[in-house]
Amino acid sequence: PSRDVMSLHAARDGTVWIGTDGQGLFRYRAGTAGPYENSALAKARVQAIYQDGGGSLWIGTHGQGFGRLRDGEVEFDSQESGAVSTFFEDREGSLWIGRVGGLIRLADARVVAYSKAEGLADDDIKSVSAAPDGTIWVGSRLGVETVTGTRRMTKGEGLSSSYVLSVRAARDGSLWVGTADAGLNRIEDGRVTSWSAADGLPDGAVLALFEDHQGVMWVGTSGGLTRVVNGTITQEGLPQSFAGESISMIFESRDGAMWIGTHDHGVTRIHGGAAEAFTTRNGLSNNFVVAIHEDATGTIWIGTAGGGLNRYKDGRFTAITARQGLKDDSVFSILEDRRGNLWMSSNKGIFRAALADLNSVAEGRQQRLHSVIYGRTDGMRSRECNGGTQPVASKGPDGRMWFATTGGVAKINPDKALVSEPAYPVLIGDIFVDGVKTAAGATIPPGHRTLEFHYTSPTFKTPDKLRFHYRLMGFDDDWTDAETRRVAYYTNVPPARYRFEVRAINGEGVVTPVSNVAFVVQPFFYQTPLFWAAAALLLLAAAWSAHQYRIRIIRATAERFKLLFDRNLAGVYRARIDGRILDCNQACLRILGLGSLDELGERSIFDSYTDRADVDELLRRVREEGGVSGLETPLRRSDGTPLWVLQNVNLAHGPQGEILEATLIDITDRRLAEEKVRYQAYHDALTDLPNRAMFTERLALALAYSE
Repeated sequence: PSRDVMSLHAARDGTVWIGTDGQGLFRYRAGTAGPYENSALAKARVQAIYQDGGGSLWIGTHGQGFGRLRDGEVEFDSQESGAVSTFFEDREGSLWIGRVGGLIRLADARVVAYSKAEGLADDDIKSVSAAPDGTIWVGSRLGVETVTGTRRMTKGEGLSSSYVLSVRAARDGSLWVGTADAGLNRIEDGRVTSWSAADGLPDGAVLALFEDHQGVMWVGTSGGLTRVVNGTITQEGLPQSFAGESISMIFESRDGAMWIGTHDHGVTRIHGGAAEAFTTRNGLSNNFVVAIHEDATGTIWIGTAGGGLNRYKDGRFTAITARQGLKDDSVFSILEDRRGNLWMSSNKGIFRAALADLNSVAEGRQQRLHSVIYGRTDGMRSRECNGGTQPVASKGPDGRMWFATTGGVAKINPDKALVSEPAYPVLIGDIFVDGVKTAAGATIPPGHRTLEFHYTSPTFKTPDKLRFHYRLMGFDDDWTDAETRRVAYYTNVPPARYRFEVRAINGEGVVTPVSNVAFVVQPFFYQTPLFWAAAALLLLAAAWSAHQYRIRIIRATAERFKLLFDRNLAGVYRARIDGRILDCNQACLRILGLGSLDELGERSIFDSYTDRADVDELLRRVREEGGVSGLETPLRRSDGTPLWVLQNVNLAHGPQGEILEATLIDITDRRLAEEKVRYQAYHDALTDLPNRAMFTERLALALAYSE
């Protein structure tokens, strides 16, 4: 009917879809063309047609918005009045819609929100309960209603108050409604039965509702605990300790025990007529109890307002808090899926953790808990959940979970939410050297002070959940946890070849492949290997010259030492402590009556002593005093001639053990005796030296004396 064709699209099944100008959508299949009958598209100007990965057909119009054709049904958003001209599906499954005025992105949400925008009376949902038939009931300050908005009841329709704090769908099909100020209501077959303080309720504010296995409704109020049995309010069999207590949570475990959570005094277990209270004195982390759950193994999990999650097993409490990786220390509700995960609501969103990880942390086998949180980027209108009343979360017969939030009621399909999102490599963008942009892989000149690496990840679904790790190989090989920061900073990086690496971890804990960029930091000339090689050669040459000079000095010193040693008028010898002579000068040989060094042999200096007692006395004094000086001793030459000598003996320690170093002056004749005083002055100068083993200096003084 129209010659103005505005768009064409060949679908995967062979159908060609045709968009016309003002005549709607047509399709061509098996040789036949015809209009697609739909009132929303009858007069539409179809500018764009696109088939997504799931097979749905998207239709963009001029002035009538855009819609989706799926399984023969057309869903249209007529509120979008702009001209939609193009569609594109990215690799994350998001659909991008190009229109006059910009872009729209549509993505499948892991959390589906129902609020005033979907027809609810109020966004601030206080309670939610799934009925056995799958109906979802919610309560707010404006009454109680189904999540679809098809049924609603307020004070005007028979409730005692429109301000609803708790809703419980019973197994018999009735609906129980607790109000903030006017007691309890039961709705059955359109009739409303109410109970107030006049009927025995402890208080008009009903905070918690729970149906036990016998069909008895337990009622927790801000003034105590009660039950409704056969339509009558009764406290029979209940502990008096609940009187005046705010009851926030009621739960029945598989063994028939009732667990009662309170705002101020922890939790009480009632079983077999006995009541046992658990508070912080028994190991509970916080006395404000708002959630209780029993897992498939019979372990009790208790959520508190401020103390995290508590595990009660084998009579012992173990707390898991934000310090171990829990997303929030206030746990308002606990639900369990069929895959062994606990789902919890909090002020920071809805988060989940595997029971296996929770038990590992509780038992000390694991330090950190991996938990995944869902918030606004996952589809929640508000990440703040409601708590302190019951029920604030409920699981339907189909396994879907519902949570009360300040932005409506949130629905999660665990099977869909547990499908991990793909992790795409991180993109390394700009590199800055001292604030100046540099091309990736460029050579960085010497003298730089700061390096900046900018990076990000090409995801539009949940970018706020990405956590980045980076490292600079060759400088810092350990990963740095940058959390959500998308810039890495380095200062004073020395010259070398480097590789900057970065990776991301998404909200599901999936680690992306490592992205990297290589670069070189150039050195100054004095930082190059050639410079250091030349410097090393110069140093070696200087060391060699110094070594040769030292050798010459040592040789000259040795020659001078020998000259001084040989020319000394005093006899000089060195001997071991047993008396064996090690070396001896010519003056010493003359005193001992020997002609040459060859005659020393194995001779002992002690062989020259006439009295062994003199030897023992000498050794004693030498060992006790370190040396003796000016000691006159009678000796005997090798031919038996007696003589008197003046001795100075010192004890030295060296690699050969204890060594006697001595000088001898023959004072047998009168002339040498007269020189005794002068020689004593020479000896005193020797003994004042800091190092008595310095023969060079000693013999220099001896030479000066002899001259």
